[in-house]
Amino acid sequence: MESLSQRQVEVFQALREFIEENGYPPTMRDLAQKLGIVNPTAIKRMIDIFKEKGLLEVDSGKSRAIKLRHFPSPFQDVIPLPIAGRIVAGIPEEAIETNEEKISVPSFLACDNPKAFLLKVKGDSMEPELHDKDFVVIHPQETASFSDLVAAMVEGEATVKQFIQKKGKYFLHPLNPAYPDLPISENFRLIGKVTGLLRKF
Repeated sequence: MESLSQRQVEVFQALREFIEENGYPPTMRDLAQKLGIVNPTAIKRMIDIFKEKGLLEVDSGKSRAIKLRHFPSPFQDVIPLPIAGRIVAGIPEEAIETNEEKISVPSFLACDNPKAFLLKVKGDSMEPELHDKDFVVIHPQETASFSDLVAAMVEGEATVKQFIQKKGKYFLHPLNPAYPDLPISENFRLIGKVTGLLRKF
């Protein structure tokens, strides 16, 4: 099942809450009022998206026509992941700091792996994809494909970069052109693949 945007998640949650509170589905206008949206047409577009994703059905012959499907939506299935600390998106620094705090994230971001963990990004070498203070979800694994974003240890220090190959050699590539590629040596160790991103606006 495809993932939902944050706004789509908010609308779907409001839809579920209305049904749970009232025992019947809302009209488009009901849902617009609950969300503080002036134009109910925007709600209809959201409902159409949910239909396409298989989250609900709509009976066109009724005013309260929305019927939720009976399986978990992408954001309901969550998994608590530990914050393993921070990882630098710049010149590698000391290895990952430990932290016992946990954050619940949609399980699909962790590929349903309970051993996944979060790392806090520091630096701007992965701009525009990753920003300073973002959290990245790391799926622990020892292999990666070219172009994957990975977390890696380089000579005992941690960093997050894109794994690439150039002229038969392997590099950790920063997306920000202001930073140089890091050649991969025998002291390189892959921590895992970046499979998700959490960002607070």
